[in-house]
Amino acid sequence: MKTITISSAYVRQTLEGARQLGYDLEKLLRDCRISSQVLHGDRSRIEASNYFRLLKHLTELMNDEAMGLLEKPQRIGTSELLCHGVINCETVGEAYEKSLVYANLFENGFSHKLIFSDTYACHQMSRRSSGAVRNPYIIETTLMTYHRFHSWLSGDRLPILKVNFDFPATDYPEEYRFLFFGAAVNFNQPVNSIIYSAKALNWPVTQTAKSLKAYLSRSPYNLFETRESDQRLSVRVRSLVEESLVDEQCLLSIEALSDKLQLHSQTLRRALKKEGAVYKEIRTQVRRDLAIHLINRKQLSVEEVAEKVAFSEASAFIRAFKSWTGFTPLEYRKA
Repeated sequence: MKTITISSAYVRQTLEGARQLGYDLEKLLRDCRISSQVLHGDRSRIEASNYFRLLKHLTELMNDEAMGLLEKPQRIGTSELLCHGVINCETVGEAYEKSLVYANLFENGFSHKLIFSDTYACHQMSRRSSGAVRNPYIIETTLMTYHRFHSWLSGDRLPILKVNFDFPATDYPEEYRFLFFGAAVNFNQPVNSIIYSAKALNWPVTQTAKSLKAYLSRSPYNLFETRESDQRLSVRVRSLVEESLVDEQCLLSIEALSDKLQLHSQTLRRALKKEGAVYKEIRTQVRRDLAIHLINRKQLSVEEVAEKVAFSEASAFIRAFKSWTGFTPLEYRKA
């Protein structure tokens, strides 16, 4: 999605390794066109494109794919080496098992294990020591990386049944629905893990060494992208809401959206609920993300932005924007 935004709390987690290693965080953020307000504003958000720029900048500057968040650097090229090591496997399960064997050889941060049963496959990821991992971010993104890569290998998204974390609930709970596609996320668990349907790991590998080159060139964008083959209703709903808002400055009602999807409104609500989504929340997120995108562009007045995100009064838009980010539109733009 063009207007996806990232919580500042997530950005602060990303920067923790650089902070502990003595890097100038404000300079890092300026280099990536990100306001230093993210270091302090609990509700502020940044556009995904700027966040991806920060990930790439940190990785290259530190020569560390883990950005200082593991007990030792994971040098640039490590992930590429692991990917090439499994690209010729026949099934996703074979590739997944082999990738964990390779990862354990590096003895960096985590110990990995893949456990199978008749109905599920569980990727367990335990810390090698109490000081092996700096914060939850690297745990989340490591599990995400395995999910995204093996989904790409199959050409479709591996369905996630459940995600378990060994740390307490974070201060960015709204992000998990996007990061793990609406799967249940549990905290304070004995071990970190991501659980799949066992059938999915029998899917054939459809990619080649040639397509792998293109996949790697998209890093780190592919960590957060939604696969085009993703047929979840909530993804289609968000797309339709954004399309209507951008093209017509119109915020679709549940009834209007239902008509577009040729569904009864109650059927639509129930279907979204099954995916862990609520239409009102999706609509608010699209409105918020588009507003941040437009405010960052600076060509439009606050009144014009308010109109483009379907507010009839600028004052109502300013109140909403502050509730989303902790700043008024002008404060956000100046920062």
